[in-house]
Amino acid sequence: MSTDRPVVHSAPTPNWANDPNGLVFDGERHHLFFQDNPYSDQWGNMSWGHASSPDPLAWTEHEVALLRTDTEDAFSGSVVLDAGNTSGLGAVGESPLVALYTSAALPSAPNAGEHAADQGLLSRPSWSRPGR
Repeated sequence: MSTDRPVVHSAPTPNWANDPNGLVFDGERHHLFFQDNPYSDQWGNMSWGHASSPDPLAWTEHEVALLRTDTEDAFSGSVVLDAGNTSGLGAVGESPLVALYTSAALPSAPNAGEHAADQGLLSRPSWSRPGR
C-alpha cells in the first residue's frame, strides 16, 4: 500500500483535482463529484470526476461524469437528489440526480444544466444538456 495516498477517504487518480461539486446520498450510495482535469496533473480541461461509496470509507472512482467539450468547460456546481422528481427529469417513480454547474462556454455566454436519472453510476452518455 502506498503511504502517500489517503486510505480512508476519496483520493482521485493522480491528475489535477479541486473543488468538491456534489456530495450526495441516493439512499444506497454516497456520491462525490469534483472538479477534475482527466488529462493532466495541471490546471485545465475542466471536467467533473465521480466516485461513489456504500460507506464513505471505501471509494470507487468512476469514469468522468461530465467531460469538457470543444465548446465548454464544466466548472463549479452541485448535484442534488430530486427525491420527488419535481424537476420532471427522472422517469416516473424515479428520483434523478440533478447537476447544475457553471459553464465556461466558448465563445458564448455561460449557461448551466445537466442531469442524469441513472441513480448514480453516471457517465457521459447518461447526461443530457437540456435545450441543445
